[in-house]
Amino acid sequence: VLQGLYNLCGRRRHRQIEANLQARRSGDTAHGTAGIPGGRENYPVNTPPPGKCGHQVAGSVFQGTGGVAGIVLHIETMKTRRLPQPFRLPQGCVSHRDGRKPLLRYREQVVDVPVTVHTGTRAAALGGYTAVACRSTPEMVMDNQTVVQFIRRRAARDGVVRVFPVGAVTKRMEGGELADMGELAAAGALAVSDDVRPIHNAAVMRRALLYAKDFELPVFSFPQDPELAADGVMHEGFYSTQLGLPAVPSVAEEVVTAREVILADALGRSVHLSPVSCAESVDIVRYARRRKIPLSAEVTPHNLLLTDADCSGYATEAKVSPPLRSERDRKELVRAVADGAIAVIASDHSPC
Repeated sequence: VLQGLYNLCGRRRHRQIEANLQARRSGDTAHGTAGIPGGRENYPVNTPPPGKCGHQVAGSVFQGTGGVAGIVLHIETMKTRRLPQPFRLPQGCVSHRDGRKPLLRYREQVVDVPVTVHTGTRAAALGGYTAVACRSTPEMVMDNQTVVQFIRRRAARDGVVRVFPVGAVTKRMEGGELADMGELAAAGALAVSDDVRPIHNAAVMRRALLYAKDFELPVFSFPQDPELAADGVMHEGFYSTQLGLPAVPSVAEEVVTAREVILADALGRSVHLSPVSCAESVDIVRYARRRKIPLSAEVTPHNLLLTDADCSGYATEAKVSPPLRSERDRKELVRAVADGAIAVIASDHSPC
């Protein structure tokens, strides 16, 4: 009897995974988005999605002379404005958002207003984003279907834009035993990532790529060698020496970036670097794209706008990971975004 029940559950799970994969292939939920191989495409704000993955934002598209005049999201208390001239506004997707556990409200506060799924997704909508990719955190690791389903239920109940859970690559994000990616895919995970905890073991990363391919899950990699980065708090250069602070050399990012390119090329599996911050990493990404290797990369807005010079005076607000790099690195990142070598700009908003 027990064996029969086990076989029945196994068949149901297999059918669920196959249905999800078939839906992705047919275009119901996926087409590849933001340059991430195997990623999903968001729906226009006025198009209801198949199934539920967070609330869809209802909206209206107004046709004006010469094109779309504007998009108005129907969210409570949101005001409608008449646009001065017609223009097209593409929808946005926050691809790197650490929402923290919905119950741990103290993790992120602005003027003592707790940020929850509702307020966080509402803020995304007000900023023009119709979807949010929510990654694991140390407080809530999405390494099993229970947690992924909890995030989806909470998003469906409280969210005002679509919320896509990003599962963990390894259990408890410890970089050792792989999470059950088939279970995560069946529960509705968009991709897998250990967030800012790099997978330093190349053998584990190789197995993760092989395993994730079976379920068409892109693997996000944080390109930083923990041993080379050690206890660094800023970019290694003139300003770190001047301030006397431990630093993170660019090579800590380069070696992992190069490793992911080699693995993606050898296995034919999709890897997304999340994010890159130095010129040398951009060179490696350009090499991969020339070779048609299934690899993509993202960059953060602060790495496009600021440099390690902004850490002068021990400015703690400039302490980020990966660190702000040199002016040469910043200019190369801007060029990479302009020519398409880097396909994604991610907010990388991680409350602390």
